[in-house]
Amino acid sequence: MLEQLITDAETDAQKQSIAAELRFKEKQNLDEQAPCVWTNLRETLKNQSERYPKYFEFLVTPHTEVMIRGTNRRDLKVKFLRESNVAVFSCSGQRGCLTFLLDKQNLTEICDQDGHPFASVDAAAEELLGLIIKNPA
Repeated sequence: MLEQLITDAETDAQKQSIAAELRFKEKQNLDEQAPCVWTNLRETLKNQSERYPKYFEFLVTPHTEVMIRGTNRRDLKVKFLRESNVAVFSCSGQRGCLTFLLDKQNLTEICDQDGHPFASVDAAAEELLGLIIKNPA
């Protein structure tokens, strides 16, 4: 009986150790990938802004930020917080965040405020730029 209790305790400790190691590796993967996905999102926002100069002006900002001025006097501000792997945004009083998470293939995806993944970086960029258009001045 005692041997079984000891074996069970050791097995539980091993399972916890393995689970902790997996969480650590997942966090490490996310910490490595999220900045690259952010850079891709930032470039996509810049390219989309330049594609529609009638509506958007991309302003020069530090690498961890985006500022896009709408011709309707609405500004979109997005800032990537590397330590928490989120991007916070604001546009004309509306605030929110995008979360960078690992999918089932251990690749980083961008999720909306409800935790739903965007189909692509382009889709996330379109959603953000849409905030400028949707909110009339």
